[in-house]
Amino acid sequence: MAVRALRVLLALLVASCAALQLAAPALAATWWVVVPGAPRGLTQIAAGSSSPTLAIVHGGAGWLWPLTGRYRGLALPDAAFVASLPGGSGLVQTNSGELVEVDSDHSRRLGYLSGRPLGMAVGPGTSPWVVAITTSGIYQWRPPGLPHPVAGGRGNPVAVAPPASSAYPFVIAERSGEYLLRPGGRLVPSRGSPQMGPGAKLTELADGVILAAARSGVVWGLYRNGWQAVFQVLPAGGISGVPRINGLVAVSGSAAYLATSGFGTLLTPDGGYSWYRAELPGTSSALQVSTLGPVLSSDPRGNVLAVTPAGLYRHHLQPLPSPPQYSGRAGSMELVLTSLVTAAAAGLVILLMWAWRRHQLRRGFV
Repeated sequence: MAVRALRVLLALLVASCAALQLAAPALAATWWVVVPGAPRGLTQIAAGSSSPTLAIVHGGAGWLWPLTGRYRGLALPDAAFVASLPGGSGLVQTNSGELVEVDSDHSRRLGYLSGRPLGMAVGPGTSPWVVAITTSGIYQWRPPGLPHPVAGGRGNPVAVAPPASSAYPFVIAERSGEYLLRPGGRLVPSRGSPQMGPGAKLTELADGVILAAARSGVVWGLYRNGWQAVFQVLPAGGISGVPRINGLVAVSGSAAYLATSGFGTLLTPDGGYSWYRAELPGTSSALQVSTLGPVLSSDPRGNVLAVTPAGLYRHHLQPLPSPPQYSGRAGSMELVLTSLVTAAAAGLVILLMWAWRRHQLRRGFV
């Protein structure tokens, strides 16, 4: 009887531990809520510190209020990339190479960037630097100035990510590897970096860690001891292969979201070492992931935004569940009470099983 009781108690303990392990991923999937008024045909939202922010709908640029879904289009029907600037202004890069600065009531043509547009990133601060990449090269400037080419590198950029703070550089992926760019400076190769190729996605966490995702689904991280492969996105099932990687964005000092066509969004809370599925309701495809608000501040707040074929989803940034912390007399009393309740529950289960066993033995002699 004693051995059976110990087995039951051990099973209860194992079940409790398993519940704690599964709590974080399960709750992550319940954070997303649909933005009911968002326009159909939404494909891109610029990361911004406040609402509204620039977005692309059916190929045209306009202002989007992500919390309500309100949208107001601009007379820029050929938008390739958009970026938000402080003070309610923004930038639109068209497929023809034209670069336009816009605000609430007017626009200003900044000129043309040669080559096909590939991306744009805005640095931190009230007067930030901007980096734009095309198939012809890399450009940087500080508005209201004009773009100028960046020296260094091999001239084959594929992705760009803004610095998480003024202490960190821009990160640029080229076919030959990753490069770091200080505002106003030149490209410096990141030693030991992987060759990501076209379709790569980059982000920089607030603690300085850089994450890079390749089209193949391999995620790399740059840590204190150098670059290392930390994650492989698995095939989504059947013959579909590895899902397409559509976006990667940091949301705190150690957390980031990966957008895929197949698994929706994937979340890492620890800088890339472990990943959870943060499923989107009703869809398995995330076309892009972006942020709204001070998500990289010392006190991260704001919203994560996911663009999907089914519409726009958001969730308010919140900490993952963690075990309770006990300290002081009140914490000790709470710990004692929790232990007593656990012991009483285990004892009740053992007593019920003993009574049932005794009842079965009595039936055998009737």
